[in-house]
Amino acid sequence: MGEKKQSKLPQPSSRMISPISRVKTNPLADSTSSVNIIPQRVLGAKRSLKDAETSGLNGSKKKSTIVSERKTLVERAIAPRKASAGSSRSVVEENSKSVSAYPKTGVAGLSRSLNGGHVRSASALGGNLSNTMLNSQTMQRPGAKTLGDRPKRPAWDTRGRLEDMEIAYSELKEQISIGNTEKDAIITVLENERHKLNELEAVKKSLMNELEEARSLSLTRKLEMDEQLSKLRSENLELERKLDDERRQFRNEMDDFARKSRNELDSLEKKHEDEVKSLEKRYKNEIDEIKQDGKQKLESLASHYKNEIEMMEKKHTTAIEEACSQSILELQKFKIESALEKQKADLAFDAKERELQITKTSLNEVTSDLEREKILNTSLRNAINEKCASNLTLESSVSVFRTEIEKLEAQIASQKANIEELSRLAKDAQEEKEMYCKKLREEETLRRKLHNQIQELKGNIRVFCRVRPFLEHENPENGAADIKYPDESKEGKEIEIFGQTIESSLGFVHSKSYPFSFDKVFSPKCSNDMIFDEISQLVQSALDGYNVCIFAYGQTGSGKTYTMCANDGMIPRAVNQIYNTAHALSEKGWCYSMEGQFLEIYNEHINDLLGHPDEFDKKKYEIRHDPKECRTIVTDLTTVVLDNPSKVSSILKKASNNRSVAATNANERSSRSHSVFILTLYGTNNITGETSRGTLNLIDLAGSERLSQSQSIGDRLKETQAINKSLSCLGDVISALSNPKGHVPYRNSKLTYLLQYSLGGHSKTLMLVTLSPLLQHLPESLCSLRFATKVNNTVIGTARKTTKVQNVSLTDNKENI
Repeated sequence: MGEKKQSKLPQPSSRMISPISRVKTNPLADSTSSVNIIPQRVLGAKRSLKDAETSGLNGSKKKSTIVSERKTLVERAIAPRKASAGSSRSVVEENSKSVSAYPKTGVAGLSRSLNGGHVRSASALGGNLSNTMLNSQTMQRPGAKTLGDRPKRPAWDTRGRLEDMEIAYSELKEQISIGNTEKDAIITVLENERHKLNELEAVKKSLMNELEEARSLSLTRKLEMDEQLSKLRSENLELERKLDDERRQFRNEMDDFARKSRNELDSLEKKHEDEVKSLEKRYKNEIDEIKQDGKQKLESLASHYKNEIEMMEKKHTTAIEEACSQSILELQKFKIESALEKQKADLAFDAKERELQITKTSLNEVTSDLEREKILNTSLRNAINEKCASNLTLESSVSVFRTEIEKLEAQIASQKANIEELSRLAKDAQEEKEMYCKKLREEETLRRKLHNQIQELKGNIRVFCRVRPFLEHENPENGAADIKYPDESKEGKEIEIFGQTIESSLGFVHSKSYPFSFDKVFSPKCSNDMIFDEISQLVQSALDGYNVCIFAYGQTGSGKTYTMCANDGMIPRAVNQIYNTAHALSEKGWCYSMEGQFLEIYNEHINDLLGHPDEFDKKKYEIRHDPKECRTIVTDLTTVVLDNPSKVSSILKKASNNRSVAATNANERSSRSHSVFILTLYGTNNITGETSRGTLNLIDLAGSERLSQSQSIGDRLKETQAINKSLSCLGDVISALSNPKGHVPYRNSKLTYLLQYSLGGHSKTLMLVTLSPLLQHLPESLCSLRFATKVNNTVIGTARKTTKVQNVSLTDNKENI
């Protein structure tokens, strides 16, 4: 009976479903969300049917068949549903709500929601179903009333309600099948698009490879073109040289021909003049009778010669104009030669006329004269033939030259095309060069940043240790201290000093060792060059715009001044490096200027080592700080513009002569003051507009020594006390820097107050402690090493670089370590 009822159910037509295409905006989303549009009233209807079956309502076989049929319909109602045309908007809104209520659900999710969802009563099923689904136009069957036109079925009309459910199910099933079809089509489209995307990725990868190959090929062709350009230029120069040689040779040949013709003409004229004079004397009255005949013959001969000369002149003129259109001088010379030939013929004609006049008196003599004239005419014809032959030779030479000129012009045209192509390539190369220059400028900025990071990783305060070699008057065998370098062959950071050998009461002999470790340790065999290799990185930081302080510390006579101020010391080498680096950076748009100042601090008083010695201890200098720019200025201090490295030698020499030195028990020329060489670097990039300012302080501290050993008295005692006080203040400042929140006593001495911005967290500091290798200086060496260890254990903040880009100050601040 259930099967029979199903066969009577109307099937939804395409007319009912077609309007859904006007509602969908995302077919995939609608086909997925349509699963969730089954209202919970279907579930309520299922429960109501179960309740009716249990209560025995119409306990007939027909009802049980309907109930079992309902279960089958409900299970089949789990598939997605496509929205109808009449209720498209309400269904879309209900779909959006259902998606949020049942996320990531399909057929299985709907089945779970039906099994565990809320159950409604049968009355709710009838009311809601008739209001939402049965009133839809898509539920119409051909030739039947719509569910909305039918009257509301009573509660006991279970069969009618089941028919309405069958109609709704049929429509829902059709919509679900259409939704699945659209979903499969969309999945197919997505697969195709994904395949196209993979193909495009492969094409992109292939194009990138071709681009790299094209770049490498372009670079290779550029090199080949450069080589070809140089070769063509050399060939062009060679061809131009050959062309000049040929032109010069042609001019020389023409000059020789003209000179030869003039000489022959002069000789012929002289000869004819002599003959004419003799003939005039002998035959003056004998030529009247034969004058007419001779004259006619001579006229015909003259006209013939004249025509030949004119033809030759025209021929030669045309040939010369065609062959040497640019050589006007050669053409004029050739015309002169033609005129000379014509003049020869005129002279010959005059001679013949005079000869005919002479032959009137003597026929026999005239006959012989005529024979002689014939011979003369023959010689003239021979001469003319020779000239014609020479002219033909010249014409052939001119044609050859013209052919060569045409070839050369063709080669020049070809070379012009090559030059234009090479010019284009040169322009491309220039553009590529500009691109590489821009990239180099970017790389320079990155290099500065990475260089600073490396220096910060190494530490903004570092300590190097150097043991000076023995002097000539020192005996290393008897008075040498026992100093070892455990890792000299490796990193070279450790030094170990052994005290004097002591014999215990038990007879054991031993010596106490004092191991120390620093950033770098240099043995006596290390030169200033090797030391500067390590210090040069800090000099580069000063050039990049940081404040850098490098000071030598140690007892008197340990080699501080030699290390800093010698001809190959740190100060000359630093200046040379700055000049060399500045010259290299000029290609990237950087322009640097340097200013130098040299002062000493003697008994807590500042003296200008570049000033006049008479003003020492008389003129007062003030130290002023600019907190905004982190800059220190000493008033009235002599400033020297260092436009070349040679000025540094004269500055060092003048400062050495003005510096305060005196003899002590430790050293015959002991430095009794702290010398400070202040090098200020100003950099400007004309391309990017960036500017930088860095300061390099190179300090040679006075010798640290204990009064018990120096045994200073009088002025030396006062100097020693001032030196030890300033060095002690320097140690206090470095110790206080390790506490960022604590007070740093910069004002306790002139030295620390001067170096306030070169010792703090905005700078990079290097202490070079120097040691004496002598055993008698061992206590002072240990004191210096202990002070260096104290400095080495100090950790300060990171450096700050002051730059300006487009006249705006930028400060690269970093947190303290």
